[in-house]
Parts: sequence; structure tokens; C-alpha cells
Amino acid sequence: MTGKSTFTNITAFLYTRRPDHEIAHLLLRDQCPRHIEALDHPEVLVIPANLQDGRAIRPDSVGPVFSVRRGRLRLRYSARGRNVRWRDPPATDAARQAFEQLFSQAEDFTFN
Repeated sequence: MTGKSTFTNITAFLYTRRPDHEIAHLLLRDQCPRHIEALDHPEVLVIPANLQDGRAIRPDSVGPVFSVRRGRLRLRYSARGRNVRWRDPPATDAARQAFEQLFSQAEDFTFN
């Protein structure tokens, strides 16, 4: 036995037409780390309460777009134009535009 791993020469790759949230996170971070800072803010995205007959059936849902729970990257996002509130700073708008652009174009994402 030489001590070398049998996996030494194996190249793992990921291929997709649109980025998943982990690839999107990496691409945004590489494009501009401030995009990730803006989308990680704990109050960046608010989905307002669901009200019926003046009663809240579901309270406001406030949180970041990207978060890590139990060691895994999570995505919380809504592309809807109504019934969603975004934090105001210009950095948030720039990050949202960059994020939406990633998902609006079909490109090959291959990583070796």
C-alpha cells in the first residue's frame, strides 16, 4: 500500500443551468462581498403578517436571505413585488439586483 488515496485523481464537478443557493452565494460573494453582507442582515427581508378580518393569522416573518443553520447554508427569498418589504439601504438594492440577475439568465455553471 502506497498510502495514496484512490480518490486522488478523481475530479468532482457540479453542473446546472441555473445556480442553486449555494452557488449563488459563492458567485455573489466573488462579485462583491458587500452583497452577502447586505443579504445576511437579520432584518433584510420582511414578509408581512397575513391578516384576515383584522386578525393576524401569521405574524411578520423577518430575517436574512442567507443564513447558516446546523452547519448548512439556507436561503429565504421572495421575488414577488407585493407583500414583501426589503431593507432600505442602497447596498440592499444592489445585492437584490445582482441576486435576481443570477437567476434570470441561463448559463452553464460547471465547477471542477
